[in-house]
Amino acid sequence: MNNIKRKLITIILTAFLLGGSALAQHHSVASVGGSFAFENLDLGAVAEVFKDSEDLAGFEEKLNDSESGINNLDLDENGEVDYLRVEENVEGETHVVVLQSVLGENEFQDVATIAVEKEVNNYNFQIQGTPTLYGANYYVVPRDKNFSAWRLINWMYRPTYRPYRSSFGWRVYPKLWRVRRPVPVNVYRTRTAKFTGRRNFTPSPSARVKTVRKVRYNPKTSKLVKKKKVVKKNGKTTVKKGKKKTVKTKKGKKTKTKTKLKNNKNNK
Repeated sequence: MNNIKRKLITIILTAFLLGGSALAQHHSVASVGGSFAFENLDLGAVAEVFKDSEDLAGFEEKLNDSESGINNLDLDENGEVDYLRVEENVEGETHVVVLQSVLGENEFQDVATIAVEKEVNNYNFQIQGTPTLYGANYYVVPRDKNFSAWRLINWMYRPTYRPYRSSFGWRVYPKLWRVRRPVPVNVYRTRTAKFTGRRNFTPSPSARVKTVRKVRYNPKTSKLVKKKKVVKKNGKTTVKKGKKKTVKTKKGKKTKTKTKLKNNKNNK
């Protein structure tokens, strides 16, 4: 009887350890995007909206819809959610759709890129978070590779297709755009659960679209973006901001302030 109990205990412990290992691996992939942007623009939810859109104009509209609340970014910390405009670049059979935060006149910050490439009888798809915001090698990819039902992809590969360019920018917004304040992370997660709960997409540490480098475009970065990082400890999520340090300059007694963020290798 004792031997049977020992075997049962051994089996249970082994299963527990294997399950914990698998969970840790999944968490390590998701935590690659452990950043402020990751907690305020869930790329899994963005992928769901892309999948259900008919064209890129409709995708941009849904992305900024105040009711769905997918976009909760305030990169310049002005107390208002940033408008996300959509720009597309095409080279051959590869499309790269860029999501940019509009922060000011001639001030734009790339947030993520959506890449689609056409294969012989199918397509490849991925979303990559901008490394300075989401960390290195953070991708979101589909679990299922059947793209035939995606109306937006079929629309992008029409014979007479022209790349999409948003007509909106600083102080030029669509009629449906509403200025609003960002919500806390827990409210944002509850609001986007209807998208992320579908589980059609999953985080990945590696790219799926191999021809994305053939598409050339000029990435946009803005000095207005505040560098900060989300830190998770004991189940609680907090935002860690840069630490100010005063450094004396050589000219006179003037000083300048630099912002450093500890334990954030991506911002070096």
